[in-house]
Amino acid sequence: MRRPLDATIPEPVVPDGLQLVPFEPGMEESTRQAHNEAFRDHWGSSPIDDETWMTWVTGHRDFRADLSFVMTDGTTDSATNEVAGYAINAAHPNDWPALGFTEAWTHQLGVRRPWRGRGVARALLAASMRAFQQVGLEFAALDVDAENPTGALALYQGMGYVRDRSRVAWARQLDQSAE
Repeated sequence: MRRPLDATIPEPVVPDGLQLVPFEPGMEESTRQAHNEAFRDHWGSSPIDDETWMTWVTGHRDFRADLSFVMTDGTTDSATNEVAGYAINAAHPNDWPALGFTEAWTHQLGVRRPWRGRGVARALLAASMRAFQQVGLEFAALDVDAENPTGALALYQGMGYVRDRSRVAWARQLDQSAE
């Protein structure tokens, strides 16, 4: 899905008791653990170990800490802050010439169960889009499983994202009785 950044972007509304903070070094592990918890029973998802996270998520060459955000429980000691949600974002400038425009991607967006339904994801997306806009990018992009039971598709559409392409994944149950 893609959203133009020249349209009005809502202000991030941070739920009571939480704090929206920029992603900083040292947040990798707590964010990875929050991700694994948020997606523990999501179809097609499996836990990400720390090496994979550091290689393909926060360690990837296109990861943009300056465009990424974490929602915490707002305690004053950052070492003990509990991650309620996160938006891990990246920009892929090598793709821009072929695309004909600039964009940043929300590659990982998650909210842990105790904080769902309070606007955490909406605030993280709004903060991300504002950051993308501030560095002069034209679009915000993300992928979504249209069958996601959490309501992610409706959230993204409500934030102005529109479908720009689709992929279909097929699965086949293998007969285990032949073993």
